[in-house]
Amino acid sequence: MAAVITELELDKPIVAGYSMGSVIAQRVWRQHPDLVGGLVLAATTDHFRTNSREVVFHSPVFVGDLVSFFTETLRVGRTSVTVKVTVEAERSTGSGRVKVTEAEVVYVHVDRNNQPVPIEEAKAAAKV
Repeated sequence: MAAVITELELDKPIVAGYSMGSVIAQRVWRQHPDLVGGLVLAATTDHFRTNSREVVFHSPVFVGDLVSFFTETLRVGRTSVTVKVTVEAERSTGSGRVKVTEAEVVYVHVDRNNQPVPIEEAKAAAKV
């Protein structure tokens, strides 16, 4: 994302993200605060750890492509959730949709001290 902002010579754009897109937006802001003018975030967290088991890149994404992210929950553990992520791009040339990336990611729910927290405790706290 930082490379796109730089390449297009954008002047401190407001970056928006939903769910995992919010996590990506936060990471860009933390790593390149001089490039980002602000954030709009929804359905996100600022405390998480991940472990990607494998990321497979099938095809590049081009400027103008419409990118879609699909997820499937594979496992919910005591402190973690394993998710399969599939990314597809609808080509701006009209040549159809292609799978561009897929990965299996493990998200671990952690507290502010980066210690794992049981998911059930998080659900109970959210209801308060």
